[in-house]
Amino acid sequence: MPVDTKNYFPQANVPLIEEGKMAHRDENESAIVFIGWTSQKEDHIFKREEKAPTTIHTLTLQDKDATIYAAWGYDSNRDGIADVLETYSLAYDLNQGKGKRPESLTGLKKGAAIQLASESLLTRNEDEVFVGWSETQEKNAIEADATKSQLDLIKKPGSAWVVGPDDQILYAVWAKDHNHNGIADYMEKRFTLFYEGNAQNEGTVTSLPTSSKNHILNDRVTLVAKSPEHSDVNGVPVKFIGWSQQKIDHIFEREDPMPSTIQMITFESQDIHVYALWGYDRDGNDKADLLKDYTLSYDLNGKEGTVPSPQTVKAGSKIILEHPQGLKKGDAIFAGWSTEKIDLIVNVDPDIEILKTIVTNDEYMMPSNDVIVYALWAEDLDHNGIPDYAEKAVHISYHSNTGDE
Repeated sequence: MPVDTKNYFPQANVPLIEEGKMAHRDENESAIVFIGWTSQKEDHIFKREEKAPTTIHTLTLQDKDATIYAAWGYDSNRDGIADVLETYSLAYDLNQGKGKRPESLTGLKKGAAIQLASESLLTRNEDEVFVGWSETQEKNAIEADATKSQLDLIKKPGSAWVVGPDDQILYAVWAKDHNHNGIADYMEKRFTLFYEGNAQNEGTVTSLPTSSKNHILNDRVTLVAKSPEHSDVNGVPVKFIGWSQQKIDHIFEREDPMPSTIQMITFESQDIHVYALWGYDRDGNDKADLLKDYTLSYDLNGKEGTVPSPQTVKAGSKIILEHPQGLKKGDAIFAGWSTEKIDLIVNVDPDIEILKTIVTNDEYMMPSNDVIVYALWAEDLDHNGIPDYAEKAVHISYHSNTGDE
């Protein structure tokens, strides 16, 4: 230890001796080195993770002798500097991101507060945004339903960070941004999709999908395809038709118009409720009668040729009837389709009941049963390609010319 034999007067400001042979024996094979002088006696050897003692370099004397005390610290790497006095570095890792990586910092003292980099132009995947830094690497982007433990690891860009007793790498943290609005999903207002059973006639609904949570603005969600189940009503099975955002208090029959159903919803400013729609299954084939498919078939009615393919649709659907070209039956021409089989060749003055069976519009509304339409054959005596009955006709009237009229 240094020895100072000089005489000093009170109020003298004396520089302390900080060079020389100031040594401490090793302890448990760990080197111990001089930290500096303290005005208070420290009765332990400082470790890396501890706060360094307050040391003094000069001493202002009073009117009596003064004693100062050596402070000692471990030197695990034997570089001559106490671990507690060493400085540290901070480096940034973009965690598979792209952009300008912040500059590394060196010479940082333990316990010092520094401001973290606040880079704003970092990118990674299309549906992800940069949200901060973490001392542990999180390779996957944080989802909308982030846990508290995940969020606690995030250090916000530009926030204060206290240097610890080690060199540190901070990793970029990425979060999902499904709606591409530049805001992490977990930071946005959350919405819930509720599936409502909409039981009818005091029945019960089971196997209802569970609510879907943590959706955000503009989220598009495909509704659960699995069908819920409804109890029978008055002994008649009731089957699922689909989902609707409108609550409809009705069990649909076969002949009812088909209600609008949805397979996907988009969140806007609030939670969404979708309601199950129900239909009777009177023929017991495990499907709502309203959803059954019906077939429209074509019959050339005695003419050979290529028959249009059958069309299978649901009741209420519109079908565009096909009109094959070049069909003839002797001198008769194809005049269209009829819902009844008309064997005769329709002449210029057909029975009114025959005309009622003719499908006069190319667009046919499918009823709740299978349908066969039959080719209708008609005379075309003037060979202009138009059935005679469809042309404007003129008539001859006979006048008696007796003067009585």
